[in-house]
Amino acid sequence: MKKLQISFLAAALFVIIFSYQTNAQITLQAGVGLGYSVPSGDYGGSTVDFYNGTKYGMSSGMNFHGKARVGLLFLNVFGEIGYTSFSGDGESAPGQGTVDISNKVFSMKVGPEFPINIPLSPITPYLQGFVALNTFSGSVEFKGVSGVPSAKNDIASATRIGIGGGGG
Repeated sequence: MKKLQISFLAAALFVIIFSYQTNAQITLQAGVGLGYSVPSGDYGGSTVDFYNGTKYGMSSGMNFHGKARVGLLFLNVFGEIGYTSFSGDGESAPGQGTVDISNKVFSMKVGPEFPINIPLSPITPYLQGFVALNTFSGSVEFKGVSGVPSAKNDIASATRIGIGGGGG
């Protein structure tokens, strides 16, 4: 009798945990988005901070992104591509000329997404991990700043690879 109870409990647990896999279909989803980006930490600050070399001096900006997701059994695989533009303008020091800065960030992310199935719920939260490739570029223009030629200069492009996680 005890073996029958353990077998029944194991079968019931298996059905409950893997009930969302009854559709053995591969799913494909895609979407695009647009957003408002706010710089944080040292990426923010003022143009005075940028001129003094203490922060990047960025104000808010816009971002555009696209995401595709392929559903495979108990996890999803996703890819995301994004473009974010930040800028900042103002004085280098009070009454000492102006600085106009712009930065662009191009990002690509790939990784697994683990859906958290909630029975009878219209939403499916998820946790994800990813590897990201980010490319940074931009320009800076000085006007009337003493000791600095008045000109627009491109900021050398740089690429970084990182890992991250998220949820939704």
